[in-house]
Amino acid sequence: MAGKVAVATNGYSSDLLPWLQRRVIPVTAYMLATAPVEPGLMAKRFPVPRSFTSPDRDLVWVRSSPDGTRILFGGRTGRREGGLQRKAMLIRAEAASVLPELDSLDISHAWEGNMAFTFDGVPHVGEVGGVHYSLGYCGAGLAMGSWLGSLLGQRMLGHENAIPGFGDATFPARFFYRRRAWFIPWLVRSWRARDRLDGLKRRSAGT
Repeated sequence: MAGKVAVATNGYSSDLLPWLQRRVIPVTAYMLATAPVEPGLMAKRFPVPRSFTSPDRDLVWVRSSPDGTRILFGGRTGRREGGLQRKAMLIRAEAASVLPELDSLDISHAWEGNMAFTFDGVPHVGEVGGVHYSLGYCGAGLAMGSWLGSLLGQRMLGHENAIPGFGDATFPARFFYRRRAWFIPWLVRSWRARDRLDGLKRRSAGT
């Protein structure tokens, strides 16, 4: 029998632990990769490794692959219009607003997976009922999850450490959320409506 247990299920948390499930909202995210890109274009657009994002609430993001040969991009998080192939075409059209060359590049791979959001918009690390947890990275799990997971492991081994802003803070739930995040489509629609309104304001202001 294990002396200590850690839960790091993030966007795949189930009703095995209802207390955590009610506090973590799984949201489907989508990622695409182009076929290998001409080196001159990569050098022009990505002289150094970096990411681009749109200024929207319902944003798209673009970055170079680790080996610098492809462009990776994603967006339309939380929406399910048709299959993955149709989703890829919609994401590419939106991502072209950030990097116009994407309109003419072939897509070689597209995939999806779950991220996890929290009601207060920050990750949480703590312990409940003898079970340790670290989850709810709100789209920043690659870096944040690795860092907080390391701190959680140290804490489980008995080392005192500070987890500023995340550790043992109140982990909010909402009365209307149990097993199904039925409100996500409504939330995404509100984001898009506010993005359109902001776009009209920018155009009217001449910016």
